[in-house]
Amino acid sequence: MDELFKTKADKESAISHFTTLQQQPGWKLLKQIVDANIEALREQLEEGIGEGETKEDIDRIRNNIKLLKEHINKPQDMIDKLQGKAVITKTEEDPYETVEDLKKRRGLTEEAETD
Repeated sequence: MDELFKTKADKESAISHFTTLQQQPGWKLLKQIVDANIEALREQLEEGIGEGETKEDIDRIRNNIKLLKEHINKPQDMIDKLQGKAVITKTEEDPYETVEDLKKRRGLTEEAETD
């Protein structure tokens, strides 16, 4: 990516373009839509997606949330990177419950599942 921003002028121009992009009504609308999609996915994690839910289903939802966040934050991440600021991503800690935790919280036990 360094080949895209070889000079200080290239970096300043890109920062200006990304800043302008973030101020555009279309971008603001897209951000609202993506935020609503992220919230819907979080609700799916909390409530479950139905009978037969697997760890793969939960992992897919988590990955979708991660990708949506990465894409919607890309302009600011690029601005920060071009300004020499460290871009921090939170990957160390998983804020979501495991399948087992969800089942416990919902009152589902192995006994209840077999009935």
